[in-house]
Amino acid sequence: MDVLSVQNLTITHAQIPIIDSLSFSLTQGKVLGVMGSSGAGKTLAMTALIALADKRLDVSGDVLFCGQNLPINNPNDKQWQMIRGKKIAYIFQDPKHTLNPTHTIKRIFGNVLRQLNLPKSHHKAMMLKLLAKTGLADPNRFLSRYPHQLSGGEAQRVAIALAFAFNPVLIIADEPTSSLGDEHKKDVLGLLRAFASSSNDECIHAVILISHDENIKMVCDDILYLQNHDEINYGTPTPNDMTADVVLSVKNLCVSYRQTWFGKVPVLQNINLQIRHAQIIGLTGVSGVGKTSLAKAITRLDDSLTATGEVWVSDGVHIWDMLALTGRQLRHHRKKIMLMNQDVSGSLNPDLTIKQSLLEATHKHSPPIDEMLGVLGLDKMVLGRYPDELSGGQKARICLARVLLATPSVIILDEPTAMLDTLNTMKILSLLRDISTQFGVAMLIISHDKAVLRAVCHDVIYLK
Repeated sequence: MDVLSVQNLTITHAQIPIIDSLSFSLTQGKVLGVMGSSGAGKTLAMTALIALADKRLDVSGDVLFCGQNLPINNPNDKQWQMIRGKKIAYIFQDPKHTLNPTHTIKRIFGNVLRQLNLPKSHHKAMMLKLLAKTGLADPNRFLSRYPHQLSGGEAQRVAIALAFAFNPVLIIADEPTSSLGDEHKKDVLGLLRAFASSSNDECIHAVILISHDENIKMVCDDILYLQNHDEINYGTPTPNDMTADVVLSVKNLCVSYRQTWFGKVPVLQNINLQIRHAQIIGLTGVSGVGKTSLAKAITRLDDSLTATGEVWVSDGVHIWDMLALTGRQLRHHRKKIMLMNQDVSGSLNPDLTIKQSLLEATHKHSPPIDEMLGVLGLDKMVLGRYPDELSGGQKARICLARVLLATPSVIILDEPTAMLDTLNTMKILSLLRDISTQFGVAMLIISHDKAVLRAVCHDVIYLK
């Protein structure tokens, strides 16, 4: 029996086809992988199946779900109330955007479990069961957290647990392993494979995996290809060590989160590292160990973090202590140490065109925008578009362009290749090496992908 049958799905923008006459079917108990280069329309096609495509796009075609014709052209049809999220669960590639930032994880789960008419006394046990199923160790400690207090991998697994709550017929998972380390990728893929093989009262489950990760092939029955059209030491620096070739020096850095009721919760302790001119250092470790928290502490981008120790940054002429700066001085000197977040969608203002976003980062010494787009393999046509009109890979390269246009001394890149396919990953890595060599920019690259770090970094720090 077909769980999903798609016939002649066509998506156009201003009469220009983006997806042209796409047809495929998915039978019960099967896992379908959707692969292709960045910008090929993988996410666009799958969101169109549940009527979540941008309203500026024209969508046509027939989509049957368990024999039921879906109103893909009417996102507000009452039929979706019983299907979307309940019978068809979609796990987005930016999981933090699907979680209410003002609610704790416990409250988010509570809102879902109430729809199941589950007694409130059973809610916590069900939450813990769902979170444990995704491989989160000691799930009870996550219930009081807010989405911004989760790492990318933790947020990904919370989103998967929420998808499991309704025991849907079909799960569509968009880049489900992009924020996970190698040690957790197989676990999550195995979990989704096992879900497809199980059954509920209506029909056997099925799964669609959208990914650039070649590892998904080991759990897929079919592939749909879319084409384009706590002590860590790295040196032991002190301010006196800040010679002309040292651009970032961190000594005895301790990072904690502020919490209203519990005071400071320690995240990292006694971090020491040093990065020199034109040097590329990698930072890796399991999900939740504090890699992104370290980046935010160094760049002073999270007011909920408190940091003690020393963070010295140099532009080759002047040296300043990032932890001592406040107000206007902090805003001025922060331009010399830039962070490219793993949440690329949240880094771009949805109300600004790409050109407007790039102009915000430029100054009199910035390279030309057109030249930077060419280096990153982006067409000039993207300048007039808005962020929601771009693929995840295109947004990642736009964020990289913004960082490079600011001409910083140090760039910290958080999972810069998570949204890219293999070909574009190789292009970005080659580009990063060239930029480091040509402009003498130092880089700290955070990634779960050890192969990426080995390919581009001079040395790698393992955070435990």
